[in-house]
Amino acid sequence: MRKLTFMILSVVLAVCMCATADELPNYKKLSVPWGKSINLEDYDGPHIEISILDRDISEVRAQIVDYSVLIPKAKSSTNGNNQVVMSPSTQMKKIEKSEGIPLPGGSSGLAKMYLIFEHKPSGIKVYFYDEIASMNFDSLVVALPQNPPPH
Repeated sequence: MRKLTFMILSVVLAVCMCATADELPNYKKLSVPWGKSINLEDYDGPHIEISILDRDISEVRAQIVDYSVLIPKAKSSTNGNNQVVMSPSTQMKKIEKSEGIPLPGGSSGLAKMYLIFEHKPSGIKVYFYDEIASMNFDSLVVALPQNPPPH
């Protein structure tokens, strides 16, 4: 009787939690070596690179480098010549590990996803996936919209 009740409850929960295919984005789970970045251009997004700088039990620190927004910076050389160079905008972001969300279709364990970056025009989101990853790797999830906006 217990097995039957558990099976029925599992089916009811699965039906209640399902969304239509148009509502669910495509999720790409990535194993990224420490110190490496991912580029949203690889997913038909803008030229934005995201890397994880540090992670611990309570927070994650990430760096977001946006090459579509260039900022003029003065650069001096040893011979006294000054010049202006255009550098991409850089944002450091600290994400508290609280109120994470489970990976849809992932295991029902304790691993949660935490939003690092969202590019609203393209609908692309990048999450830190807090799971036990391979040594010297981080797990990131790129959520791609089902119906991406036209370029």
